[in-house]
Amino acid sequence: TESPEAGIFPVGFAARVEVVVESSEPVAYEWLKDGEVIPAAGAAALTWDPLLWEDAGTYQVRVSNRVGVVTSPPFELTVFELVSGGTILFETRYSPFGVDVPVFLEDGVTLASGPGFLAQLYGGATEAALAALGAPVTLLSGTRAGYVSGGVRFLEDVPPRGTAAVQMRVWETMYASFEEAKAWGGRIGMSAILEVQAGGWGDPPAVLAGMPGFMIHPSGPVIIEQPYETWIGVGEPVGFRCGVELTPDVQLQWQFQPAGGGDWQDVPGATAATLQWPSSTLEQNETLYRLIATDQWGSTVSDAVALNVVPLVAMGDQEGVFVLRLLAGAGPELSIEFSSDLEDWVSIARTEATGTALEFQENPETRVAFRRRFYRARSVGTGEVASENIVGFIRLVLPPDLNLITVPLLPADPRVPAVFAGVPEGTVLYEYDPEAGYSINSREFDEWFDPGQRVEPGRGYYLLTPTGFAPDLTLAGDLPRGDLSCTLPAGWSIQGLPLPFEGVVDEDFFLPLDPLDMVAFWRPATWSLNVFVNWGIGWEGNPPTAHLGEGFWVYRSSPAEWHLRYDDPP
Repeated sequence: TESPEAGIFPVGFAARVEVVVESSEPVAYEWLKDGEVIPAAGAAALTWDPLLWEDAGTYQVRVSNRVGVVTSPPFELTVFELVSGGTILFETRYSPFGVDVPVFLEDGVTLASGPGFLAQLYGGATEAALAALGAPVTLLSGTRAGYVSGGVRFLEDVPPRGTAAVQMRVWETMYASFEEAKAWGGRIGMSAILEVQAGGWGDPPAVLAGMPGFMIHPSGPVIIEQPYETWIGVGEPVGFRCGVELTPDVQLQWQFQPAGGGDWQDVPGATAATLQWPSSTLEQNETLYRLIATDQWGSTVSDAVALNVVPLVAMGDQEGVFVLRLLAGAGPELSIEFSSDLEDWVSIARTEATGTALEFQENPETRVAFRRRFYRARSVGTGEVASENIVGFIRLVLPPDLNLITVPLLPADPRVPAVFAGVPEGTVLYEYDPEAGYSINSREFDEWFDPGQRVEPGRGYYLLTPTGFAPDLTLAGDLPRGDLSCTLPAGWSIQGLPLPFEGVVDEDFFLPLDPLDMVAFWRPATWSLNVFVNWGIGWEGNPPTAHLGEGFWVYRSSPAEWHLRYDDPP
């Protein structure tokens, strides 16, 4: 008349289930676990003392008399461990307790199934404290598609019988976590947040009764390039940029957090991917900035990065004098053109061609306004480019102490004293060779230890400046063009982009990669390591983006040719 019901019991304690039978004849009992008869279990009640982990399973009881045999419906026995925190059962289809939380694909009809999707239960004392509870599990498939069987989960910050907020999140298995899938535009889904009373202290785990089903959908806006920490001098213009995949309904908003902490506040009118203002003050030092991108599916928050307003030490080329080598037949009237991006060029001066070379000096205001500056000559009469070379100036404002840099130009004089003119006493330049290790060149007593050392474009160097000084380094030289290929050795080596650009090292600059190759950055005073998993998954985390003039470590399992070519800009 009463069949045993599903039970959830703590391991190590006594447990009991019972069947109630009405019969005018004597009856016999036979209990089964996972379809197998349990020896010596011949009473109306089945007991364990103590209950063990291996006792979990599917049970039935078979009752018989001389008239016939009746078998009860199967029921589940779940075993869990009592801990100091509360407990919750991550089962999304549990009929005895009214749990039914299906996960659908975008059409709202088709049930999502494994192995294509992972699910994880999040919980905490409040909605703001939600954290992953245990490891993710694969959605079930077949007749149980759309559901999860994840066992008992523990809430470290919620005591037994305490109130907890819980939420289920689902994402594509190609991503390591829900957060990664959301950041990179994967398909995700999440339930409404449910309030439950946690189990524990002898009470069974809480169940997800009342949690509604939900659909998988595209994630919110995707940030493809994070902003990064900036170092500038007092009174200089400021700029942050965040790369976002823009769709018609994406809304952007920059926020700031004052130095020392406090609430995040909107920057008035800052609703574009770039945040700029003309001048900085010392009061802004160590202020944090971030971008929030929002669409119909939710919001994505960029990294929070600091603005550092510090005293600078001017280094490198501070004169802005350059020479354009003229092509045969150039002139007689020439236009000097300027570009900050090698795409849009404007005429800034006109002059007469009087020989094979033309000397010119930058406008001081241009030097302050643009971190990248390029110059070339054009014939006014024919409209053709008239200079053999394009001269570039790259201004790098670096954090104090140790930096990993590269020189993305061809200096007229590539020797260290010329490239790093004006560096303070105690500056050290480290160059790494995979076979010989580090070589060290330092500036002491107003001269370099090895004044003949030459800087190679595309090679990475550590630059160490005395504590407290932020290097304001201007690099000058011709723009590299043509074949820029090189050989990458096996093991670790320090590389750099041989061009004055920034971007993802493999997608934008074709860095050759094999599974488990690595790229590492030193920013500032901390390491950032990126692992290339394979060609199907790609990078573990964000793809590595090299900044302007930044060196980086590359680890390869075998040597490879890095094929790179840059032809004339428009």
